[in-house]
Amino acid sequence: MTAEDRAALVRCHFALMEERQLLAGGVLDHNLRVACIAMALLAGKKPTPPAPVAVPEVEPPPQVAPPVVVITQRARPDNLRERLGLS
Repeated sequence: MTAEDRAALVRCHFALMEERQLLAGGVLDHNLRVACIAMALLAGKKPTPPAPVAVPEVEPPPQVAPPVVVITQRARPDNLRERLGLS
């Protein structure tokens, strides 16, 4: 086994150990969250849901009128015919 192979094996080992620690931390976090509900059910009490948080009202955006397109005399189709010499 070369030195590069050993270094790759060590990197793989530490990556695997970090992944196992992350999974164990997630399981512990879940268990701590569920423990209070389980204890309340075992004691015969109903678990109370968390109190709803009031959401502040957001003001609607101001109404903006659509842009007004002003057609000048030069942009009219009948004048374009004259400008192109078609009439």
